[in-house]
Amino acid sequence: MRHLIFLFLVILFLIPAIHSQSKDRAMWVWSTLNIIEYSSSRTDFYNFCANPPGTNDPNAVKGFPRAISVIFMDTHGYVTGDSTQRAKLHFFLKDAHSRNFKVHYLDGDKTWATTNISSGELILDDVLKFNTEVTDPTQRFDGIQYDVEPYLNSGWSDPTTQIQIWNGFIQLLTYCQTKVDSVNDGTVFGVAIPRWYDNTPGITYLHQLQNLVDYVAIMDYVDTSTKIISDGGAEVFYADQIGKKAYIGVETQSVSPGTSTFYEEGWGNMEGQLFVVDQYFNNHSGYAGLAIHHYDSYKALPKWGSNGVDITAPALIDSKYIADSSTNYFQFHVVDICGTGVNEEQTILKSKVVNLSAISAAVSGTWKKDSTNYISFYLDSACAVDSKFVFTIHAVDSIGNAVDIKDTILTSTTSIKDIRTGSIKSFNLMQNYPNPFNPSTRIMFTLDKSEKVSLKIYDILGREVKILLNQYLSPGMYKVNFIGSKLPSGIYICVLSSGEDSMSKKMLLLK
Repeated sequence: MRHLIFLFLVILFLIPAIHSQSKDRAMWVWSTLNIIEYSSSRTDFYNFCANPPGTNDPNAVKGFPRAISVIFMDTHGYVTGDSTQRAKLHFFLKDAHSRNFKVHYLDGDKTWATTNISSGELILDDVLKFNTEVTDPTQRFDGIQYDVEPYLNSGWSDPTTQIQIWNGFIQLLTYCQTKVDSVNDGTVFGVAIPRWYDNTPGITYLHQLQNLVDYVAIMDYVDTSTKIISDGGAEVFYADQIGKKAYIGVETQSVSPGTSTFYEEGWGNMEGQLFVVDQYFNNHSGYAGLAIHHYDSYKALPKWGSNGVDITAPALIDSKYIADSSTNYFQFHVVDICGTGVNEEQTILKSKVVNLSAISAAVSGTWKKDSTNYISFYLDSACAVDSKFVFTIHAVDSIGNAVDIKDTILTSTTSIKDIRTGSIKSFNLMQNYPNPFNPSTRIMFTLDKSEKVSLKIYDILGREVKILLNQYLSPGMYKVNFIGSKLPSGIYICVLSSGEDSMSKKMLLLK
């Protein structure tokens, strides 16, 4: 299992850049006075939302990061203020909506789950009343989000008292959701939650909460894509089942421990991790999108954090063999997810190709830059069909981060196969074809001796999905079909094992 865990960590950085659904990017905003009161601050705010760091970087992955489209905004003083203050907020909402932003009222206090439930109920009444003051729907809030944090109350560590606090919390949320539903004007109600409700107080209680509200915003305060995916999976997958939504939020302010925030890493590294998270959940209907906490700290983030280091090396997004009447060549799409940019000259200079069919002979050809982040190798002479080549793409970004990406390419217009080393093995698992696939794909492997073999499919979290083979086989080549019609879209791992040998491939199911 250890080799699987390592594989999952590596694969997360090599996911194809395919977005099949449009998702939100949300942001929490706690300090709102300047934005509402001063046009210059408001203009700066709008510009930041429309162009978050990395949006206009020519080397970034196209379409990522997405512009901020949903704002969770603390405007308590304006909602409960005098007519002048409320008018200013109505104006801001109209202005924000004219720029295609959705705005959710944001508020909360730990006592709203215990001694002060009525205050939380009254504030919700005030927000709904504020919405009804105007006939123009663009001057109203699109949603209401409560950030109550009941676990901050004394007694939460005691199991009995914890459930009492939880029941008070649910009482508040029940009142709020029922009241919002009774208005029936399209307003949604959501709640910010920590990443660990599935463990404390437990999955049953998490489901109780998700069944109740329109959406949850998971405060998933960790700093790696692996942990974020693991944390957010329970909420997103359950939201899929019940027709609700879940945002996955990350932290950018300076808090302890450092592993709970991207403050030290900077926005460049953060976007590299969030890209992976977004790709993993993007095809799930319950996934609403990413959320950033919060505006003031987010806009102050440097690109590479306190260490000034890009921890995400360039990745091979796609590769293919192209042949026509005049030429044949291999094309590679290498991209730095963080947006630093690929140094094509260094990448080409250090990349190599060997013809395995000619006893590991070097291949004559020319490397060229075709377009941004695309490099190609043009063969000087024709090659036989099914000749095998090893390409070592030594991808380098503009600040010197590098990684060797090794592929064994089969010279066929219909398939690409890769192995994890530069030498042929008789025990070999080839890349499935087609990949991406929907709903079926073919898996091929070879054996050089009689042995017991298992061929299994796992999801990205290491859970076994399907056993395709578990039996003794003779030497030879084998083909197995895998049908994923009952599985959700996402990354899956095919693992071939026999004795001490094991090989793995990533597969992308897109529906």
